[in-house]
Amino acid sequence: MSIPTGVGVNTMVRANSIEWDTRSEVDFVGTEIHISTNNSFVPTSSTLTSLKSTDTTYIWVFPDGDEDTRYCRIGHFDAFGQTGISYSPIFALNYSNQGLLFD
Repeated sequence: MSIPTGVGVNTMVRANSIEWDTRSEVDFVGTEIHISTNNSFVPTSSTLTSLKSTDTTYIWVFPDGDEDTRYCRIGHFDAFGQTGISYSPIFALNYSNQGLLFD
């Protein structure tokens, strides 16, 4: 499948919303979401955070007490399997506590 399009990130309190365009291919099955602390990582089974089917949004919540920037790549796969995936460029997931009354 082609590289995901329309990828965007919205920073929320202690979380990030990751969004991408809907896929229209008949054989589209899902999306892999990979997250790492390394800003030049290659997606592997150890960075696989979630598998989504037809969803176009994923919410990443920072672990308690962890404010380190994370890096993300997403890639779509089809009915032929999860091999040869074309992943998005790496993008940052940033921590924010703006809007919290108590921290």
